[in-house]
Amino acid sequence: WEKAIALIEEAKEAQKSERQWADGEHQRYLEVAHELLALKDIVDREGRDRTDASKQRSAQYRTMSSRMAKLRAPVKQLRDHVKLRLGKEGLQQEETDVPQLSVLVSDFKALPLSTKVKTLLDDAVTLGIAVAVMFLGMLFALGFFVEVPPRMGYELTCLTRNSSS
Repeated sequence: WEKAIALIEEAKEAQKSERQWADGEHQRYLEVAHELLALKDIVDREGRDRTDASKQRSAQYRTMSSRMAKLRAPVKQLRDHVKLRLGKEGLQQEETDVPQLSVLVSDFKALPLSTKVKTLLDDAVTLGIAVAVMFLGMLFALGFFVEVPPRMGYELTCLTRNSSS
């Protein structure tokens, strides 16, 4: 009997440990299920927000399109009025733009170098490009002097003077 009682006690302990393990796993399953529900709610909310934003944008596009359609007729009238005012001279001016442009380019080439430089420095885009190129050049020089000498076996060191002379 003692052997049977020992086996029963061992089975009860095994059942108790299995129950504890099952309860722990069940608790982890419930936590994962709650996290999944929370994530599903977040995704649903974001989807609704995106849908609302998309509807709002399409309404704005429709409004803008109708406004542009309303402006089409006045712009056409204005264009026709300008053509009538300019007459033949206005129509010929559009045709002579290319030759006039070539004359302007040749006149610019004929200017002295100092005038060309002053003209280019007055232009904000050209000045911005020049500053960007200068900055990139300084950055390249810094990188060159920091990276190349150590690779060639040279070492950059600072010399200090002894104050006790």
